[in-house]
Amino acid sequence: MIHSEDIEKTVYDLIVQSACILPDNIRKALEKAYQEETAPLAKLHLETTVKHMNLSRDHMIQLCGDTGYPVFYVRAGERIFIEGGIPALERAISAAVKQATEDAWLRPTVVDPLTRDNPGTNLGHHMPYIEYKFSEDLDFMEITAAPKGGGTEIFGPSFRVLLHADGLLGVKRFVIDSMVQVSRTGSVCPPNIVGVGIGGTADLCMKLAKQAAVLRPVGSRHPEDRIARLEEELLEALNATGIGPLAAGGKTTALDVHIEYALGHLAGFPAAICVQCPAARVATVRLHEDGTVHKMAWPQWFGQERETI
Repeated sequence: MIHSEDIEKTVYDLIVQSACILPDNIRKALEKAYQEETAPLAKLHLETTVKHMNLSRDHMIQLCGDTGYPVFYVRAGERIFIEGGIPALERAISAAVKQATEDAWLRPTVVDPLTRDNPGTNLGHHMPYIEYKFSEDLDFMEITAAPKGGGTEIFGPSFRVLLHADGLLGVKRFVIDSMVQVSRTGSVCPPNIVGVGIGGTADLCMKLAKQAAVLRPVGSRHPEDRIARLEEELLEALNATGIGPLAAGGKTTALDVHIEYALGHLAGFPAAICVQCPAARVATVRLHEDGTVHKMAWPQWFGQERETI
């Protein structure tokens, strides 16, 4: 039995970690981009980004002034029991978000979309956002905090319905056109991680794009060769645009491209993109029935075999 008070404390610590410490795979990708960059202004941007992210880690200060939406992913097995069930889990996560906001680890960014009324707690209708995934073979619960910045979450996503006649070329054009548009207008802060969803229903397609952007490490590839090749082709194409860090020119517009898909409808299919910040804030722990908590270097939302870099 996992107790709700243990969940609340664990989630609070996760929020603090995710707000201040960049995961190693993201940091290494930014350092690599800096080393390979030759355009002076782009190189300066990358140098400043890496320096500030290291300072955030060393002094436990927020990676970005926009501490984002309170987003959580929960993965659990059928042999895990939570005291009070899922409602208690959600209350514990909400309590941790509220306390982290009061303690100034999170900025109160969640407001009413119509009145702009700010509760000051990052809590309210459908917030925090929690997504679940259950697997019968797991004997633990994995919780991931992924505070998602407002720039990439509000201005970065795109959605389009394609005909089957549009085919693969239609998907490529959609992704490239969308990313060029949001990158050069300052809507997002390149270099980004680009998540692409293909197929499924409209809402599933968007969810897949977001999961691809947030929950896969930079450098990983889809297990299907045809999808992996498309990821590499789109990454090369986006970086060939020359938009570069903060649209200052240069070699790195995207740190990576990740694609997930679902079966669609024979009448046509949706395609979506979701963009993740270079401050790709993710922190994960596993809770076991005996009360032990293990910090993870990265979530295994798609399974262990998908996280190999």
